Amino acid sequence: MKKTITLRAATLAACIALTCTACGGGSSQPSSQPTVDLSPATSAGSEGGQATPQEKPAQPAPQASQGCSLAEQVNKDIPKTAPPVDQWVDVKGISVPTSATYGPEKREGDIFTCYQHSPTGALFATFYAAAGPGRVPGADKAWYSPPLLSYSSQVQKTDKSEASTNNTSTRIAGYRFESYTPEKSIISLAFAVQTENGEQTVSMKMPLIWSGDRWLLTDEGLEPPLPLSNLQSFTIWGANA
Repeated sequence: MKKTITLRAATLAACIALTCTACGGGSSQPSSQPTVDLSPATSAGSEGGQATPQEKPAQPAPQASQGCSLAEQVNKDIPKTAPPVDQWVDVKGISVPTSATYGPEKREGDIFTCYQHSPTGALFATFYAAAGPGRVPGADKAWYSPPLLSYSSQVQKTDKSEASTNNTSTRIAGYRFESYTPEKSIISLAFAVQTENGEQTVSMKMPLIWSGDRWLLTDEGLEPPLPLSNLQSFTIWGANA
């Protein structure tokens, strides 16, 4: 029987791996826990085709500046090619890019913050947002907007215990810009997930909002991973690309 899950922002990378086991025909099941479900409100696979009403989360108040010198908006130019990387750093098994120009400017162990307020800065931040928050202790407080913080701790233990039973590894293979403004960035990442049944590729939209002097992961626009047949619409970028 194929394993199915409901998407949890608290452990994004782990959920991507778990979702791949259901890409061949499984469907997400609602969680029994009284937490906010980050699955889209309307799904063609839902019973009776009825959307489940969900309360729209309040916009987070801007966070106080932490002295990030990369916080000033630089430009709005979306990179047409993969940007240069100073070093690829392993964060809980996923390689994320680092740059003195684009960020992170601040690193406390595996907690990376302070990325440039630009499309390229958002791209670097998105890679970390897929690897650190929910998986690195303390990263959720630095990266989740308040609606996500309100329940992330309730699902971390469940998600981590489920992920630990799956022999999977995940790497980010590429990206595609969906939209960008100085206030919000939505970038789709392509994940190559190695499972017991071989490697599968999925894409996932990662929405970030600018708050204070940093990018934060938000649930507005966050969608479950979708299977990919190829990477033709993605810019290939990754540690092993």
